[in-house]
Amino acid sequence: MEIYEARQWLVWMFDGDRKRCANVHGRWCASTDTTQYVTYAEAVEAADRHDTAQGPAFCFTADDPWVGIDLDDCLVDGKLEDWARPIVERFAGTYIEISPSFSGLKIYARGSKPAGKQSSTRAGTGAIEVYDRGRFFAFTAVRMFGSDQIGDCQEAIDWLYQEHFPRRTPEDARVAQLVGGGGDLRTRAVAYLDAADVPGVGQRNSAMFRMAGHLHAMQGDDGELLGVEELYELLLAWNDRFLEPLDAKEVDSCVRNAISKGTPREPKTSTREIVDTRGVEQLMQSMGRSAECEFPEQELPVVPKRVEMPAHLFEVPGLIGEFVQYCRDTCHLVQPALFLAAGVCLQAVLAGRKVKDRFGNRPHVYFLCLAESGLGKDHARGLVTRICSLIGAYAHADLEAPRSGSALIRALANEPARIAMIDEFGRFLRFQKNSLAGFQQETIDHLLKLYSAGEGQYSGAQYADSKQNINVDRPSLSLLATTVSDSLVDNLSEASFTDGLMSRLLVLWGDDDPADGTSDPDQPVPESIRTHCQEWLTFGGNLGGVPGVNNERLVKHTPAAEELAKSIIKDARKLPAAPRAHRVLRSRMAQNACKLALCYACSESSSDPVIDVPAVEWGYAMAEHAFEVVTSLMENKIAETEFHRRCIRVVEWLADQHGEATLRDMSRRFKGWTVRDRDDVVRNLVDTGQLELSKLSTSGRPAIYVRLLSHDQIG
Repeated sequence: MEIYEARQWLVWMFDGDRKRCANVHGRWCASTDTTQYVTYAEAVEAADRHDTAQGPAFCFTADDPWVGIDLDDCLVDGKLEDWARPIVERFAGTYIEISPSFSGLKIYARGSKPAGKQSSTRAGTGAIEVYDRGRFFAFTAVRMFGSDQIGDCQEAIDWLYQEHFPRRTPEDARVAQLVGGGGDLRTRAVAYLDAADVPGVGQRNSAMFRMAGHLHAMQGDDGELLGVEELYELLLAWNDRFLEPLDAKEVDSCVRNAISKGTPREPKTSTREIVDTRGVEQLMQSMGRSAECEFPEQELPVVPKRVEMPAHLFEVPGLIGEFVQYCRDTCHLVQPALFLAAGVCLQAVLAGRKVKDRFGNRPHVYFLCLAESGLGKDHARGLVTRICSLIGAYAHADLEAPRSGSALIRALANEPARIAMIDEFGRFLRFQKNSLAGFQQETIDHLLKLYSAGEGQYSGAQYADSKQNINVDRPSLSLLATTVSDSLVDNLSEASFTDGLMSRLLVLWGDDDPADGTSDPDQPVPESIRTHCQEWLTFGGNLGGVPGVNNERLVKHTPAAEELAKSIIKDARKLPAAPRAHRVLRSRMAQNACKLALCYACSESSSDPVIDVPAVEWGYAMAEHAFEVVTSLMENKIAETEFHRRCIRVVEWLADQHGEATLRDMSRRFKGWTVRDRDDVVRNLVDTGQLELSKLSTSGRPAIYVRLLSHDQIG
């Protein structure tokens, strides 16, 4: 069958009750991520290899000639429902298989979905869904009806739409949406989209964002809402009508932002008068404020949800795992992600300048951990220093917050294998962003270059007097940085992602509410940790070699691990077309994964490390998790204008106020803003569905309340 030859396959797995796509390494990915696509044979092999994978998944794209038709709930006890029988007969000349639930059928046909038509509709006791791009089908290879080949079915597709996808008039659609009734929720949503105007090229994103919010706000007769997948499907169909359609990932981003902002609120029990957007002007004027300026039409990123680290990433054999446990045994507050990052950096500095892998990667890594003040950020750093001092290698861990690039290079010249432990790393980004301090910018520049250093001499600044020049022999610098999330976010810009710094950083979230530890900091360092570290000090490598000559020991891969690493590196080279920041972030994923796999192998053995499949899989999973954290920050928190930054600050402040405050309180909190600035922000947040204004009448001056509709989604 022809789809077997197409490189459009992934695997599918269950995420709760929901079917989702994953790549051949068993990690979630979008069905539209063409960089992850493999052949059918590779997908089958991957599904067999991973216990959680259910089978191969075929992904429909705009560039292929195929259409997928899903007949939901058309089989009862293996018998075809009457409403589905004419459809199956029409498509008898093409491939039809049973769905994984055994209650539906999947039809694979050659043709195209009629332009501008919706993708789904109710039919009999079930539903019909039609997709020709942006979706995947869970493939079972169990043919139940039709042919064993895919046939030309355009006439049948046109018939299907004529019979089962009737178009309602715009007036009918508006009435159905306004009264909140008039049939099935999904049908009403489709009708609402049919009646919507197609936006111009310059208004596509804002229109898609608003439409996603409108659809998510619609409720069925029983209070049900459209889910993420349903919204995505409906909006993809609407997107097809655009003169220049958006990328599927942009549609997905709009949907997820709408879900975050559109959480249904509890019915209000107070007697406050709720006002809509049109009442904002009157409210402002009732407070004696000007409302002359027009609302600036801008979209507001929402505060990102925390990206939780999978539990299996903490299961590292040898030194790293033992260090994490030692941190747990001695800490006041348990911060597993911070402990893991410190353990990897400790192993990296011990193996630095001594080993490399077959791809030329050295073990030094850059970690940035996000944790609030007073929540145990310092504990793991202190234990790294304690261990290095105990084994006579204090210089490995005595570099804290270098004041300048020159200071960093001088420290490396004295001890080329070091961990730079920097607290409040957000300030470095502030200096980089605003170019306020050249010496801090110089530090960032060196960090960018040192990430891939390790071979030959590394040169610092060059002076006319050559005696002042500083050269470092094969440096191995690891970074263990921490910062509070607000400091990081406030100082991020698009340049932070496109200049390469964030792609080098492995960013991890600490716990906002950490569990209590044993509070026994005086426990001695376990003998196994001491022995492992001391063995690495005498491991060999190039520390006693000739300066400038690389003679690190090559840590070999097992054959299976080498093939897996090659596939990861190959996949990483297939960078997405847009946006540019995504390409830059993905560009370092393979290198980070290889460095981490090397650290894993060195942690497991201090005498004869070997990179096996678990090492590669762990390294890739760690790098992918860090990529997801950085991507969430980039997509949801970066504010490129002062207006956006103000909006985000108000949302976060209201979240800290349990979601509600008076307008007067807001004015006092942001007293540095002009009245016009404040009013613009309030209008924007009301218009984007994040705030609700209410007026409480009293015997004196009326109080206006600002209520955050989605405060349970913040953070």
